[in-house]
Formats: sequence, C-alpha cells, structure tokens
Amino acid sequence: MKSLPIELLADIFEACGQGDLARHALVCRTWWKPAQQALFGIVELGGEASARAWLRSPARARHTTRTLELDVSSGSYLSTGTAAKVLQACPYLRSLSVNSANPDNMYAWSSSAPSSSLQSLAIGWPEFFPMDADHPPLTHRLRRLTLNAGDQIDPRQIHQILISSKETLVQLELTSARSGTTLTRLADFFTLEVFANVRSLVLVNADAYSSWPALIASLPNLTSLEVRHLYGQEGITAVGLSATTGIEDLSLSMRSFYEPSTLKKLRNMIKLPNLAGLRRLRLNLVGASWAAFDEPVGRALRKECEKRDIRISY
Repeated sequence: MKSLPIELLADIFEACGQGDLARHALVCRTWWKPAQQALFGIVELGGEASARAWLRSPARARHTTRTLELDVSSGSYLSTGTAAKVLQACPYLRSLSVNSANPDNMYAWSSSAPSSSLQSLAIGWPEFFPMDADHPPLTHRLRRLTLNAGDQIDPRQIHQILISSKETLVQLELTSARSGTTLTRLADFFTLEVFANVRSLVLVNADAYSSWPALIASLPNLTSLEVRHLYGQEGITAVGLSATTGIEDLSLSMRSFYEPSTLKKLRNMIKLPNLAGLRRLRLNLVGASWAAFDEPVGRALRKECEKRDIRISY
C-alpha cells in the first residue's frame, strides 16, 4: 500500500465515509494528506453550531479546505462574525458558495473570502446583493461564477459582483433564469463591459428563449454552451437560433420526455450555418435508450454528425 501513487489514494479516499477517512489519516504520513483533503476538502456549513464545530478542528486540516458552502436559506442562523472566522481559516479556498436571504450576509461572506486564491463563486440570491456606498465592489478575480439569476437582478448588482473579474472570468453559469428582463439586463452589461475571456456559458432552467440570442452574442469569444433542463422542441429551436459560429462544444440536457421527433429536430439544428463550427455534441435525453440512436432517426443524426466531423455522445 505504501507504493500506491498519491493520485490513486486520493481517488480511493473520495469513496470513503468520514469515519473511515479520519482513521485513514492516522495510518502513516503518506496517507495523511490525501485523507485530510478528502475529509476537509469540501465543507458544507448550514448554521452557527456546525460552523463553530468546524472551527475547532485542527488548523492543518482546515487549511486543506478548497470548497466551502455556506447555506442558511432554510432558516438556520449563521452570524457574520462566525462566517468571517470560517473564511479566514481557509487561506487556500478556491470555491465558495453563499446562500442567504440576508443581504448583509451575502456581501460579508463573499467579500471575506481570500482574494488571492478564490477562483469560483456561487451566489444563491444575487438580487439581494447590496449596492450602496457602504458596500464597495468585490475585489476577487474569479474564473467561474454561478448566479441564481431569479427575476429581479439589477445591472448595478452584477457590477458589484463581477467588475473585478472582467479580465479573468472564463465560465458563467445562470440558474433559474426564467425572466427575459434579467437575461436582457445581463446581455446589456456584458456588451457594455466586454467580457472577452468568457469561453463557457451554462444555462439551467432558463426558459426566456427570446433573450438567449442577445445574451450569447454579448459574449464574443464563447466556445462552449451547456443548456440543462431544456424543454421540448421549442428549446432546441431556441438553441439553434441563438448559437454563434464560435461555439465548438454544445451540451443539451432535456427535461421533457424523449420523442423520436426530437432527434430529427436535433439533426436539422446542426445543419444551421451558425453551427458550422460545432465539433462536440453531448445529449442527455430523458427516456431515450441507446437503442433510440440505432433507429432510423437516430442513425440519421449520427450520420449527419459524422458528415460534419462532430463527435456525438449520449
């Protein structure tokens, strides 16, 4: 066992429970680091009691935390002071998720994260993000941002969150973006500020199809588009009309039940001139088995992808 590579040990430990990981960390020096990383690498805190208990853990263990989730949206309480102590105890934090209906908490937690290491931020209620003079913009240079887009986002709130990441942001994920007004505001903001380095856009439960073209066009160097919980053939049509020629990687996850006509619609979509640059197509169709792609409509889609040098997976 001592000769096992650290990478393999890390993969094994990811499948272990917390009790087993605590015991594995005591076996030897070689096992200690990967076991600690698996045990403390991803931490979820949902209230004052769990946060204080975590703060009592050894400092060396806390320093292995790379992903932290602070979620008190279910009614539990976490004070700003305790949250700040938690964030200060994670000097190498890379990913932070904050979810609270309290605007001061949202800002305090986000701004307290270590600016030198944080790369990914997820904000559960951005419409509550404060915009007054007492709350200056965040200073983090993020690579990934996830926003629960909701219906009431103000461009000034997006400015507060995003402006320091203008040169570094690579991936943007928008969840529950059902409001056309919100997506239009985002498109206007990205057009005005020119986020030239964003390569990947993820849309989850984003039903405001008419706003997609403006949003996607506002990210001029987009190469990857992922749409989750896409509904029916109307959603496929929206993807086809919105996609730009620079998109090379397209991933679609349907929430409507599979019909053979869906594959026919997909085949017609990839023929569109604005998808001429597509090289990878990933599909997740509810109720579709592998056999569906051996039926006539499935074979026609695979043949069209082969003709256009598109790798398809399903």
